[in-house]
Amino acid sequence: MDRQTVERLEQLDRQGKEQLSRGEWEEAAETFRTMLELDDHPVLRNNLATAYYNGGRPGQAWEVLAPELDRGVFSPFAWALASMIAHDQGRTDDAVEYLKRAISLFEHGVRNPLELGIEPAAWREYTVIIKRAAGHLGDERLVVELHRSWERYYQTPEDLFQVGVAYFNLGQRHKAVKVWSRIKEHGWGFVQAYAEVAELMDRGVIPSFMLPYTAPDMITWRKKREKATKEDICRDLSHGGNRALFLGNLFSPRFPKAMVPQTINVLVSLGEWGLAFARSIFDSSSLPMEWKMAAGMALVDLGVIKPGEPVSMIVDGVETEVHLSKRTVRAASPEEKVELRKLARLFEKGEYELVRDRLLEQAHANALSLEGCQVLAKAHAALGEREPAETLANMFVKIGEEGNALGYLVAADIYLYMDEVELAGRFLEKCAYEELAPDARELWSSLDDRLRLRRQPKREGLE
Repeated sequence: MDRQTVERLEQLDRQGKEQLSRGEWEEAAETFRTMLELDDHPVLRNNLATAYYNGGRPGQAWEVLAPELDRGVFSPFAWALASMIAHDQGRTDDAVEYLKRAISLFEHGVRNPLELGIEPAAWREYTVIIKRAAGHLGDERLVVELHRSWERYYQTPEDLFQVGVAYFNLGQRHKAVKVWSRIKEHGWGFVQAYAEVAELMDRGVIPSFMLPYTAPDMITWRKKREKATKEDICRDLSHGGNRALFLGNLFSPRFPKAMVPQTINVLVSLGEWGLAFARSIFDSSSLPMEWKMAAGMALVDLGVIKPGEPVSMIVDGVETEVHLSKRTVRAASPEEKVELRKLARLFEKGEYELVRDRLLEQAHANALSLEGCQVLAKAHAALGEREPAETLANMFVKIGEEGNALGYLVAADIYLYMDEVELAGRFLEKCAYEELAPDARELWSSLDDRLRLRRQPKREGLE
């Protein structure tokens, strides 16, 4: 192989490994495909198969690995990856055999990797992929057994993360927390949320679920979540790690109360587990009434219970039947708009209590329009009544989630009035400007300008 090709391969190898580390699966696959055309090497096949597999293409990953497996490649990595692919393809017996092969090869080679031309440190890294494959097959006990046999070979925090997951999934959550405490100060701080969720499960506050052996990709997930739909978020929360982080945020004392209803709504939407979560909220004597109502309304939204149907829940320590109903909200009629303009003038004069009371009368008569809800939310906020203001704001958020951009716009307007600049900005970003009517676009522009001013750093004196 000429020097130019060697240098090209070295450059591509660095590039491909960086792409793998960033989760750029398509780009990494392209890089390793190029390398494979220059040099058909087992390691390159492993890397290309990894990019395909992590990118959701197990069939192509298998096509890349199969020639090496047929030749009996001496690579624990290849056989462990083959085990995961076979499991995903429904070939359970093959998956088990491939995993046994990976374990056998590792234990043979770890005695003296240098005989194989491999640095000991590089060989010992295979503990991670093998235990991941065992966990992928659902064999938590094998993961624990391998941990006990191989701990002396560990080189990365991920090894300990994996055994913590195994203990967690076996219901031995106190052992999981103890193991995770050894790595949370070493770049794995997210396991603190896992530990908090483990404690909540042990207390019966939330129903149990399984954790995967892969860490949540928090940076990518946060970026995706900024403009994600509810369906996107629910799909991401099928990953138990993401769900643990989501729950860790929800139960944090620092979590914004305004975000609680929609967060609970998403969690309750997660199939059988979500329904069990709603039941656990109802049965809790420590969770606030706002959480119970949010869980109940989520069940109404799902059609699990009908409006007006009684729901049993613990209220102030007593089992109580609560009737949940969805209020009908509509646009204001021309006559109502005239009345709202009068109330707006009273609002500008500071007559907040009068405005609130008149609108509440309409609400109690189930005759409050959307525009009236917007004014009522601001009246509550002006009087320092944040909870009802946040409840109304969240009603508009739900309207936005249902595909009406105006809902996000009004939510942003209410939150900015409440001095919640971050939330206001978040919902304004979700609001599609091109979907708005001309008068609503004026409000969007006004909110955008005001947010820019609020976000500017304050200057203390002249330069």
